[in-house]
Order: sequence, then structure tokens, then C-alpha cells
Amino acid sequence: MSYTPIKMNAAYNAFRAALVTELQDALLNKFLPNFRAEMEDISREHQEIVASNEALANNKRHARELDLKMRRDQFIKQLQLELRSKCLCRVEEYQGEIEEIETNGKKQTRVTFPDKSQANVPNGLWIDYKLFDRAAA
Repeated sequence: MSYTPIKMNAAYNAFRAALVTELQDALLNKFLPNFRAEMEDISREHQEIVASNEALANNKRHARELDLKMRRDQFIKQLQLELRSKCLCRVEEYQGEIEEIETNGKKQTRVTFPDKSQANVPNGLWIDYKLFDRAAA
């Protein structure tokens, strides 16, 4: 059996896949259930108040929903920054050379490693915002 060295892009891509999975898990299995629970609480509170004071109920609901959506956006931004910074840190560890390329009008960050293998640095996580809309419905 002969020894075949591992290409740096294979190690980097495995790291990237694990990181994306970890961050998606944080979003879908930790943040989203709490988001949905708070949306249900907002709806429940609205139903309790609306009979006695509809304007107050609507204003409170609107304020809480905007606050919740702002926290959602901040959490997602934090995940995006974490993904980018950890990937770029790994590129530095592997002594990769980063270049910005444009294909089909989209910017992409590509890294070339010392062993001449290449990989893409993710621009960010793909987020299905419809999951949050369904929670609000």
C-alpha cells in the first residue's frame, strides 16, 4: 500500500463543510425553535389584549416582532462573520494565497494552497428566510 499525501484543498473543504454544518445547526436547531416560540408568545399576548384594547395590542405586537426580527438579523450576521473569519483563519494556517475572482457577475474568493490545489472560500451561509416567515404566520 502506497502513501498518497492529502491535498490541502481536501482538508480545507472538509473543515469548511463541518463548519457550515455546525453553524446551520446553531441556526436551525437552537435559534429557530426559540424564535418560533417567541412568535407564538407574541401572538398569544396579542389575542389576550386585543379584546380590551386593539390599538395597544397591535402596537405591542408590532414592537415585539420588530425586536425579534432585529435579533434574528444580528444572529445571522454573527454566523456569517464567524464562517468567513474561521475559513480565512484556516487559509492562513495552510499558508494559502487568496484571490478575488468574478464569474458570471458574482464575486468569489478563491484560495490557492502551496501544493497548488485550489478551493473556494464561502461568501456566507445560505439562509432560507421562509422558515422565519412560516414561524410568524
